[in-house]
Parts: sequence; C-alpha cells; structure tokens
Amino acid sequence: MSLTLITPPAAAPVTLAEAKAHLNVTGDADDALITRLIAAATARFDGRDGLCGPLIEQTWQAQFDGFPRGRLELPLPPVSAVTAVTYRDAAGATQTLAADQYDVYGLDVLDGAYVLPATAWPATDLRPEAVAVTFTAGYGAAADTVPEPIRQAILATVATLYGQREDAYLGQAQLITVPAVALDLIASHRPWSF
Repeated sequence: MSLTLITPPAAAPVTLAEAKAHLNVTGDADDALITRLIAAATARFDGRDGLCGPLIEQTWQAQFDGFPRGRLELPLPPVSAVTAVTYRDAAGATQTLAADQYDVYGLDVLDGAYVLPATAWPATDLRPEAVAVTFTAGYGAAADTVPEPIRQAILATVATLYGQREDAYLGQAQLITVPAVALDLIASHRPWSF
C-alpha cells in the first residue's frame, strides 16, 4: 500500500496566539520562531508519520495492489469519509465504484475505518496499485475539533522546543524533544493496531 496526501490541512491545531499565551510571550519578536516551532511540534503528532494520525481534516489517497478477499482496511484514523474508490479493471481501464457498490464502517473512530463491497469486489488489473481509495481523515476542519489533550501535547512540545533550542544530553543519552507529559496526554488518542 502507498499513501499520497492530496489536500493538506487548512489550519494548524494550535494558533500562534495560543502558543504565545502558553509560553507567556507578549511581544512579537519571536513570532516567526514560535510559528516554526508550532509546525515542528504539530508534525510530531499529525499526519502519516505522526503519533496521533491526522488531526485537522485532510484528504489522502491509499493505493492497494488489488481488492482483498474481505474488507479493505484504511490507514490513518480517524477517517471521516470515503470520497472515491477507483480501480483498474482486467483490461487496464480506470473505473469508479458507485457509492452504492460499497459500504464504509468505522468512521470517526481510532479503531480504523474499512470498506466492504455491497456484493463482491470486481476483478482488477494485476499490476501494482490497481485500487485507489480517496478519503478524508482528521477530527474536523477547525483547530477546536482536535481533542484538547492532543492540543496540549503540541503546546507542551512547543514550550520544550522554545526553552531548549539545542540538543540536550544526560550522560551519553540524548534527551527527546517530546516531553513525557505530551506522550501521557495523547495516550488515549493514539491509533493502535493489533
């Protein structure tokens, strides 16, 4: 499976004003730095490689080598919608499944969403990435839709990065830049797979 980000989030889960209030910064001299720190901290928690998956609504496309025997598992929970299921048929022509030809389950939950055929999956071309599912993932379109523990974890990470701008070491071990409190805050919001 491969993943492509189609439409990135339109906003950050934490605003500059919120970060400055958290840091007790009143002037504008560090605005550019704090904005970059918000982006760096958000990247640690958001998206494909983030600890919490997509935060602000974003559109992804997952490509699979074919339809499975059963359900088609979607990555990156929480998934809020499936907007298209396309495939290359046995002749190599691109086809789009009508919305009544599949059902989507597990929307808006961290357990993950999946797609089932209404009857049976069609035959596909045998080349890689024959099936593509376009879907929307994230908690919503605005920052206030992101669970507060995740927003607080981002703010805690911004504060750590702002207060400690160089690598830190304790003996021979490098200290991580995501504070323990941030990891604790997001514990119940991390997608798990078994």
